[in-house]
Amino acid sequence: MGAMESKVINLRILVDKKRDRVVFAESDKDFVDILFSFLTLPLGTIVRLIRNQAPPSVLGCLNNLYKSLENLEVGLLQSEKHKAMLLRPSNSSEHLCRKLKFNIDDTEPTKYRCHHDSQDLYLIHENVIIEDDKSGGVFVNGKARFMISDDLKVMPLSTSTSVELLTKLGVKDVDVLEERIVKVGKVEVLSLLRLSLLSMKPLTDLFLLKNVDCSGASTSDSAGQFHSRYRIDKLRGCKRMTIKIMLRKSDGKVLSAEAQEDFIDYLLSLLAIPLGAAVKCLERSPSLGCITNLYTSVQELSADRHLKAEYIKAKLLSPMHVSQFGYKSQLLGTNENFIPNSKCLFGLLPSGDKVDLYGHQPFNPNPIGGKGFINGPATFVVTDDLSVTPLSPISNIFALNRLSVPISDLEERVVCIGGEEVLRLLEASLTSTSALTSAFNLYLDEAKMEK
Repeated sequence: MGAMESKVINLRILVDKKRDRVVFAESDKDFVDILFSFLTLPLGTIVRLIRNQAPPSVLGCLNNLYKSLENLEVGLLQSEKHKAMLLRPSNSSEHLCRKLKFNIDDTEPTKYRCHHDSQDLYLIHENVIIEDDKSGGVFVNGKARFMISDDLKVMPLSTSTSVELLTKLGVKDVDVLEERIVKVGKVEVLSLLRLSLLSMKPLTDLFLLKNVDCSGASTSDSAGQFHSRYRIDKLRGCKRMTIKIMLRKSDGKVLSAEAQEDFIDYLLSLLAIPLGAAVKCLERSPSLGCITNLYTSVQELSADRHLKAEYIKAKLLSPMHVSQFGYKSQLLGTNENFIPNSKCLFGLLPSGDKVDLYGHQPFNPNPIGGKGFINGPATFVVTDDLSVTPLSPISNIFALNRLSVPISDLEERVVCIGGEEVLRLLEASLTSTSALTSAFNLYLDEAKMEK
């Protein structure tokens, strides 16, 4: 048994026996640190970690996007490294996550290159020095204790808050309550990651109703539900893209889209976006369920009393790509301009050694994806559920035939994609199994009305 598998966290939970549900849990730093680490994980990492769990888990349409990338021939991308790094995107907080009691992310640490005595040295991302106050904890103050509601709201311990939770859940008789101690290991953490994305009661589902099939529980196929919430000013002036969509006129369903490399670059870039960055871009959308509650909890906790430091709070609320993943058309503003600190780098070498830092650049001076990920010019077909394949008109015709769509019911539309559509598609990719229809249907309705 490995070291990680042998570690467990004893978690104290309060159970409503009458309704068979968890009211809340009490925890120290270890469990809450793990919960908050979910916000730092790139979406592609989350797909990879949860897709093989039982029961099978589906994260919106991202599973299909991830599988499509796996199946794309390397020649369609700028290089094999582009594909490998999108399938296993680095976490810009990896140096912190490695300190967790359970670090479920097995992605290789990011390396940086320097030159020493005519040879290249590769240094991992630990060059960021963390001033430890010796209180323990990774993201939270090691001396603080917390209560976690069933829907993953993390709060400081408080009797009044516990009474509020009991009242909210309609618990009037203390006799229906029972204290239990449950053990949390790596398997439970992976299950909790899955449930936090697919359920509004993940603690209950994990500890009381194990193996509940939550696949698709948080997904929605209702179209046009995202339009009114966004402030588009933060993406004003972003590069606009054009795609051709094939619409089923009878019900407005988007069957597929023809898109060039710029749109595919955007879709693939979603795999490298940290979960917390997606929540921030979508302004804490309720459609993201318990993950929005986690994010809001970080906002509301004191950086002085409950979290390790203000910069830790910022890393959780605005997690960034590692610098190698930036590309010039990144539309969501989540690139990290990380410059290694030379003193930190020196500290990893034998005393007195000097290092020439190639301009303080990552080991690849040109960020992976600096010119995009796809080796264009190229045209692709994207299905409603975000499966991506190279364009083949013959294959498309037979695909439409399998959908039993009469040719007379088809209509091609040209859609211009800017900041608003980019955000709608981000949310749809996380929450819907029909991402194109969900993201663009309202736009199409408006276009039809104008016409």
